[in-house]
Amino acid sequence: MSFYPAALICGLIVQFMVCSAALAETRVALVIGESAYDNAPQLRTPGHDAQAVANALRLAGFSQITVKTDLNYLDFRTALQSFAAQARHADVAVIYYAGHGMEIDGVNYLIPTDAKLNTDRDARYETLPLDLAMGAASEASRLGVVLLDACRNNPFANTMQHTNGTYRAVSRGLRSVEPLGNTLVVYAARAGTTAADGNEDSPFATALMRRLPMPGLEIGLLFRQVHDDVMSATEGRQEPFSYGAISGDPFFFVPGPEGGLGQAAGAPRAVDPTSIEIAFWNSVKESTNPADLQAYLAQFPQGLFVSIARNRLIAKQSQSLAAAPPVGTDAPSYSESEAWVEWSRSIQFASRSQTIVEFLAQYPEGPHVRPAEQRIHDLQAQGK
Repeated sequence: MSFYPAALICGLIVQFMVCSAALAETRVALVIGESAYDNAPQLRTPGHDAQAVANALRLAGFSQITVKTDLNYLDFRTALQSFAAQARHADVAVIYYAGHGMEIDGVNYLIPTDAKLNTDRDARYETLPLDLAMGAASEASRLGVVLLDACRNNPFANTMQHTNGTYRAVSRGLRSVEPLGNTLVVYAARAGTTAADGNEDSPFATALMRRLPMPGLEIGLLFRQVHDDVMSATEGRQEPFSYGAISGDPFFFVPGPEGGLGQAAGAPRAVDPTSIEIAFWNSVKESTNPADLQAYLAQFPQGLFVSIARNRLIAKQSQSLAAAPPVGTDAPSYSESEAWVEWSRSIQFASRSQTIVEFLAQYPEGPHVRPAEQRIHDLQAQGK
């Protein structure tokens, strides 16, 4: 019997639903996640962020999505060059990049995994200027968008030698940009500030996952809501910022009801929100990564499959705890910090008080002890 991955089937379904009324509009995307750096601190989330954002773009009707992870300099440059050629034949082009980025003497750079940067001058030979990505996206005839989850401190600060030449000022975060044409650049954190990684997905990627597939959000409103989501998730410590002046022609990643305010002529027909949810669920329901189920719960907190998703998270957590060596043995045990990350993902949704009692017995210290005790009290009061 042949087997087709759920995500592929989901993508085909969504492409049919979103694009059936507007095959003339071609949407392409390049999604890059750089985590496994050879000479700089590795990053936890970009690889997973890239997959999650790619899935959100599929739900938003992008039919051609290229996902690349852990690219070296040559492969990174080739990917941008190929995408620029692809974007020339597209109406809409989106680039998402998660990884290390830095500014040196007023120039923003995206850093491939094999960069060494022994001196600040090496940046022009070992990294990719942000201008290359902006130029590639701007090739699209209607709209180009560059999404940067790369506003981090200089990862080579402790090893890079500073010269007295042109490339001498190494700054925190990225510098503001002025995109040309109908191109929008969105930073995960405004110029000169840094962005957080998060646990499984960065706050910026999480907000994009939530907002990109939502019907009826004009692009300006969509990124204002992404801004608010990230500000809320980080308690005001990280503020996304958009750069560029795009045209007044309303643009929707997923239009609202047909005939709705501002829907452009020839835009894709509106998608039933329930169909979007079902497509999303189909793409994650068989996943072995608990974060995918958590992404569904974050996207659809009142969804059709919430109970199933929570039950599967609890089952996966039980399997993880069962696989951990008994407390008191010399074998490596499931760390306290990892256990409390699992609390946030799944254990807090347990339907039996005994599950949480056993969890606290094994991990009595952590940031959520009081909520766990309250959850036990509430369940016991319900006879559970």
